[in-house]
Amino acid sequence: MSSILDQVSQQLNPGAISNIGSQLGVDQQTAQQAVAMALPLLIGGLARNVEQPGGAASLESALGDHGNTLANMASIFGNPSSGPGAGILGHILGGRQPAVEKGIGGAAGLDPQKVTQLLMILAPIVMGVLAKRKQQGAGQAGQPGASQGGAGGGIESVLRGEKQEIERRVPGMGGVLGGIFDQNKDGQVADDLARIAQSGALSGLLGGLLGGKR
Repeated sequence: MSSILDQVSQQLNPGAISNIGSQLGVDQQTAQQAVAMALPLLIGGLARNVEQPGGAASLESALGDHGNTLANMASIFGNPSSGPGAGILGHILGGRQPAVEKGIGGAAGLDPQKVTQLLMILAPIVMGVLAKRKQQGAGQAGQPGASQGGAGGGIESVLRGEKQEIERRVPGMGGVLGGIFDQNKDGQVADDLARIAQSGALSGLLGGLLGGKR
């Protein structure tokens, strides 16, 4: 089964990226770069949350509200500030949201308000993909030879594996995630993200999104 990041990138076709760029008032390349920075931080926040007591059960419950999200993409792009993104962000990032926004904004050259808008667009899409993964797992759980938790395993296992995949694809991203979510050392996040972007490593994260073959 493809990774969460790959499934999210399938939702972000060139038209969607162009839409994001228009809403943020930036060119498509800047929008692509900002998206590629934001998605690992959102997934890193989810992975951190499910490691906390009750976190996995809370997320499993929340995913029940996002089963149809991917079928209603127009509503996400239409007016992000009035959609579900703001509430989702609060749960995913909590007190680390300002640090994440500052880091992405500094590295991508976006003001904090635009970064917030970007995150409010992306967060429901990530949750929609996770909800779809959960549904697929439930559908296969009863098949002979299926592992407990379905095809993708429990949500904690899925997100742990996704975080490891991000760190494998993008050298240096593990340090960024650890600095924000584990050590609360976020002062250099913008510089670290900028260095990762300049190295070209983000192309290994979302090759299709950043112009590679889809």
